[in-house]
Amino acid sequence: MFDVRQYRPETSSFLPGVEDRWIALAAYIGGLVISLLPMVGSWAGWVVPLVILLLERNSRLIRFSAAQSLTLGLAQLLVSVVILLLSVTIVLIPIGVALGWIANIAYWVLLIIASYYAVKRSELRIPYLCQMADRMVF
Repeated sequence: MFDVRQYRPETSSFLPGVEDRWIALAAYIGGLVISLLPMVGSWAGWVVPLVILLLERNSRLIRFSAAQSLTLGLAQLLVSVVILLLSVTIVLIPIGVALGWIANIAYWVLLIIASYYAVKRSELRIPYLCQMADRMVF
């Protein structure tokens, strides 16, 4: 189901001296932390990965982790918008709230699992999202 690739140690190009795995971790955890903020929620979980993707030039692990976290954040945004549009009627509001919580929990779990692999200098390739991330990397 999930494919895992291993990387050699490198340093970040925009933060010299910092190992690649810690910046890759920041790409995932940054999206997670932003998605937990009140009033922002799942609407802005893609911002931190986008910044990291734009700043990093060399490390494939960092660029892939940022790109995959970005695609995951944008997918979460799309799911949130669809759930919001579907639950505009009074009848569907409880269903929309339940679906929203399920989507958020799935997003958080995927970010935490991918973070674990990033610290191990591996990339967890989430189906469908990893193909979009590969196109963004190089």
